[in-house]
Amino acid sequence: MTIKKTILGGLILLFLISGNAQEKEVDSISYYHELVIKYDYTSLDSTLWAINKLKTFANDEADLSHYYSLLGLYYQRISKYDSAIWCQQKSLELGESASDSVRISKANQRLGVIYKYRGDFDLAIEYFIKAKTIAYALGDYKTGATSDITIAQSLIFLGKYREALDQIKPVVAQSRIREAPQITYAALIESGNANMMTGQLDASLNDYEEAISVMDEINETEGIVAILGNIGGVYFYKGDYQSAIKYYLRAIKEGLKIEDQISTATAKMNLAEAYFTLGNFNEAKDTLLSTLKTYVRLDSKHHIVYNYDYLYQLEYKRKKYDAAIEYLKLKNTYQDSILNENTLNKINELQTKYETAEKEQEIATQKLEIAEKEASLKAKQIQIFGLIGSLIILSLFGIVFYNQYRAKQNQKLQEAILREKERGFESVIQATEEERKRISKDLHDGIGQQLSALKMALKNMVSKISDEQQQEDLEIIADQFSKSADEVRQISHQMMPRKLMEDGLVEAIEDLLKSSFQFSEMQFTFEHHKIDQRFQERIEISLYRVLQELINNIIKHSEASEVSVQLIKNKEKLLLFVEDNGKGMDDSKSNGHGLINIKSRLDMVKGSVNYEPSAGSGTSATVTIPIA
Repeated sequence: MTIKKTILGGLILLFLISGNAQEKEVDSISYYHELVIKYDYTSLDSTLWAINKLKTFANDEADLSHYYSLLGLYYQRISKYDSAIWCQQKSLELGESASDSVRISKANQRLGVIYKYRGDFDLAIEYFIKAKTIAYALGDYKTGATSDITIAQSLIFLGKYREALDQIKPVVAQSRIREAPQITYAALIESGNANMMTGQLDASLNDYEEAISVMDEINETEGIVAILGNIGGVYFYKGDYQSAIKYYLRAIKEGLKIEDQISTATAKMNLAEAYFTLGNFNEAKDTLLSTLKTYVRLDSKHHIVYNYDYLYQLEYKRKKYDAAIEYLKLKNTYQDSILNENTLNKINELQTKYETAEKEQEIATQKLEIAEKEASLKAKQIQIFGLIGSLIILSLFGIVFYNQYRAKQNQKLQEAILREKERGFESVIQATEEERKRISKDLHDGIGQQLSALKMALKNMVSKISDEQQQEDLEIIADQFSKSADEVRQISHQMMPRKLMEDGLVEAIEDLLKSSFQFSEMQFTFEHHKIDQRFQERIEISLYRVLQELINNIIKHSEASEVSVQLIKNKEKLLLFVEDNGKGMDDSKSNGHGLINIKSRLDMVKGSVNYEPSAGSGTSATVTIPIA
């Protein structure tokens, strides 16, 4: 979530462009620079007027660099990123020509911000590092710290939350020491974002509340939209969706005030997520389609990727799988386009460097020709061939670099997708098992114990009552309590078997097989070999759930009369063999939810499953899990 600004008012513009304010102009760049700071890009017309007045009094390249940098900020505020990039690059070029380190630092920092908005976080970080290096060397703490903050923000977008926390903590501490509240609250916002993404929700909320406190002390409103939206995010992750919606709506209201389309659309996208989490699917989809139009119009590709991802999740939740797949394809297409566009930008930069080198070489050659007028034609031809050879070599290097870079980026993308998939499966399954464990304990130790106690109390009352009818009624009630207690214990056992937690896999599997087949005509055998230790909890739970799913499939679909289960530890692997003599696996059900669940659980522990026909008939499943 990005830092946005709020409106301070438009009345000053009317005063400046009318009456005495326009009759008597101040011949000073610093005066109009102060006006730009005063308007703070919240009164956009007033800001643009002051920037254009500043240009009329520019005396040299450093002044023009300053003008283009401020104009770039204006275009950035109205989401015209191509114009903003052009202005900041012009500012950087003029700053370098004037050898003005301050202008160079600020242009680099502002270019980084724009590329961050465009989704090219690697390039953004490169600009930020250049900016902070120059700024800190000049003693410009504000620009250096701002670059550190935006580096942390880019790391958050890249999913590197721990690295972002390491980046931002020194900025928060140093800004407090230096008593720089504007830096403090901006850094606290990013600290809150990183804490929220690492699941430290209370720490995140504390960061946001401290940021608001600092802003109140200095009467600052910049960033309030981001904070309101992010507080909504904290409550969303806490499961308090109504509070989350309240803060998202407040963020949207503030975003509309300052006409910031990106921040408003982002708050709406988060609002849509809360809606479809609560089951308000139609309202959620209308909101997401609205924000998608905004992002497409502004060409904000990484926001478009997030928007399509939410639409994919929405359609998947309401089981419209065809639509979900289409949105997933669109999301991946835009992700690829971001990668390709970023790669093209880097190649263009490389080509520009080569062209610059070529021009410099041509100039050097011309000077050499003037200095050596008496040189022979043969020497000149050698120089020309040498130049052509150099250009060919440079071009070949460019092609090699492009191919290598593209291959590495594709590899990184696939690895990142795989890691995210694994982390997603692991988080969901781990959270599910933890919740199962908690509910199981609550049922067994809470309701189960209470029902048992009530049953005993009723039994005692029976012996104290002489009326036979009342005794009979109490006996019936006691039996009902007994059945309820048995059902609660059975549900508790299914949620998280105590045998598995207390005694391990062998005893848990024996108990599972007995309970699964006790009312069935199927006969089962269970053998185990070298299972003389406990394994990691996630491995034991995953293997148990996989076996549970396989047994359910056998009971429901196989029509088998015999089932064989073997559990073997073989060196650094745990092997589970499950075989039945039923009718065999139906190919039409090979992508069913049960088999998908098995694969998902095994992916979490880097395991695998192989299905083969049994000898004669039936199915044999071999599950392999590494335990090293």
